[in-house]
Amino acid sequence: MNRHGYSNSGAYPLGGRSHFSIEPHKFAPRSQPAMRRRRQLMLRLALIGSFLLAAIFLFFPSTRQAVLPTLSLGLFSGSQQLQLETVRYYDLANVQGTARGWEREERILLCAPLRDASPHLPMFFSHLRNLTYPHHLIDLAFLVGDSKDNTLTLLSDLLAQLQASEKDGMPFGEVSVIEKDFGQKVNQDVESRHGFAAQASRRKSMAQARNWLLSAALRPTHSWVYWRDVDVETAPFTILEDLMRHNKDVIVPNVWRPLPDWLGGEQPYDLNSWQESETALALADTLDEDAVIVEGYA
Repeated sequence: MNRHGYSNSGAYPLGGRSHFSIEPHKFAPRSQPAMRRRRQLMLRLALIGSFLLAAIFLFFPSTRQAVLPTLSLGLFSGSQQLQLETVRYYDLANVQGTARGWEREERILLCAPLRDASPHLPMFFSHLRNLTYPHHLIDLAFLVGDSKDNTLTLLSDLLAQLQASEKDGMPFGEVSVIEKDFGQKVNQDVESRHGFAAQASRRKSMAQARNWLLSAALRPTHSWVYWRDVDVETAPFTILEDLMRHNKDVIVPNVWRPLPDWLGGEQPYDLNSWQESETALALADTLDEDAVIVEGYA
């Protein structure tokens, strides 16, 4: 007799069948309605989210550019590169200098190192105003160093007037003013600046100032760099176009100064650029590598 007579199990007492038997359907997995309901809920939520996202893109097109790159992981970017907000991309093929840069809107960086330059600044800004190259394509960069006068204050005032000018085409592009001292001790009078004894230290400081100014102000958008001394009294208004037409990587205009007729009328004044002779090259080989070679002091 079964211990549990009401049981509908597949087991029998020892007096019954001689073998143990279990009906296989007894252990069939139970249905899982809770899991099905969860899957259906997730599917509904996904569909609702898709419809909402599509509606946002439809009514707010500006969100596409911000959201799609994140969601697509690059799969839907097509032929365009993924543009990141914190990364700037430059194609330098677009800024190659040419002989007619004004037609291609090539930008120029005009650099001017200043030291105790207040007497010359009004004249310098007068020259700037008269430049014929499109002013909005010219970026200005100044380095003020080792000055004891009001160069910085006057420079700021003149720049404010220039950029606030209502004359069509007068304001320039970006303007940078950098302050840095280099310990220059040579006085700015003619005798001190052009004395032979001062040339090594003076030119070293000048080179440092120019290197700092260029490295701080140069941008990938600049096709040309134009260096201009603040005390140049006369120059063609078309100086930028004139130099550009030569289409050279480096070009240096010679500077002449007027003299009385009995002294010849004029004289080449730029002693920073010259072509070495064979004799000068042979002499340079005998000098120390730190020796400074200058012209016009023989």
